[in-house]
Amino acid sequence: MEPALSDSTVVEKAASAWRHELLGQNAFGKRRTVIIPDKLENASGDALRLYSHLQREHFWRDQIMIPSDYGEPFGMGWRRLRNALGELVKAGALMLVSRGGRFVGDSAVYAWVKTRPD
Repeated sequence: MEPALSDSTVVEKAASAWRHELLGQNAFGKRRTVIIPDKLENASGDALRLYSHLQREHFWRDQIMIPSDYGEPFGMGWRRLRNALGELVKAGALMLVSRGGRFVGDSAVYAWVKTRPD
């Protein structure tokens, strides 16, 4: 910034931002708006939940690494996760880039589909 902020002002602003984060009031954090495209209008609850989670957490990335235990924090085992991912791919919301699974830690990689393929 011109002129540069003083060190004390920077510390004050950072502390204020951190307080907002701790109180769950960070409007730029996890409380992002999720947009569900029309192509997912018939998707299952699992697929919609996964899509909204991916969009909130990874919207800025071109590719997303998704390990088999990715859904566990929100109650989705590997089979439900695999089925939900399959729905998202079939609907044209995600594209499988790499299957993964060749060794421990080799996660599947998906990419956002910007437009629906014909």
